[in-house]
Amino acid sequence: MPSTASSFSLHPSSLIARLLNLFFPDHCTSCGALGELLCEACKAGLRPYPGGDRPIVELDGAEVAHLYGGALRPAIHALKYRGCRRVAAPLGDLMAAHLWAHPLRADALLPVPLHPERQRERGYNQSELLAERVGVACGLPIVRAGFQRVRATTKQAQQTNAQGRRENMRGAFVWQGGRLPRHILLVDDVLTTGSTLVACAEALRAAGTVEVRALALARSKPGSDDQKLLLV
Repeated sequence: MPSTASSFSLHPSSLIARLLNLFFPDHCTSCGALGELLCEACKAGLRPYPGGDRPIVELDGAEVAHLYGGALRPAIHALKYRGCRRVAAPLGDLMAAHLWAHPLRADALLPVPLHPERQRERGYNQSELLAERVGVACGLPIVRAGFQRVRATTKQAQQTNAQGRRENMRGAFVWQGGRLPRHILLVDDVLTTGSTLVACAEALRAAGTVEVRALALARSKPGSDDQKLLLV
């Protein structure tokens, strides 16, 4: 049993984090308010995704936590393009809360991989950071290796229709690991047309997975101006 002194001591990394937060406090990635990377006021203004879309028939189920836009847009932008890895924590918590309320059968989480060149540029995979948070909150393991994006696809905006977007993604992913869990839950930050998730599902089923579902943080309503921006 640890001594009383050690029981109340701070881990060095925790102490460093507290000191950094003291001298360089967090600001909300959306409104700039002092204190949190996504403040309570901004979280309260987020809109649940309304659903009602045509199902992605190639998936065994899919859930989206919130409508893309408002305070969520700058928070996602900070995670993907400004190197703000830590905002994955509150964003992942939003996804975990949605999954608790709308359960999807899963043996393990699998973050949608980036192409190696893109990951080298960014320094991390934002979907993996989100999956880590969801996994801890929901008690699900994460498949961290073996699934690769082997082809750098052209921008989806260059495809004029759904069939073109599907063909653009075909063969972009491959499983190069061992035995896969039977029920996989893909994790992604933004669901746009669903073409990426469909390509992932095809590769995973070819490798032995029985069912593939998906969880995304945000989505724009199909055909909206926000979706057109996401395709660019």
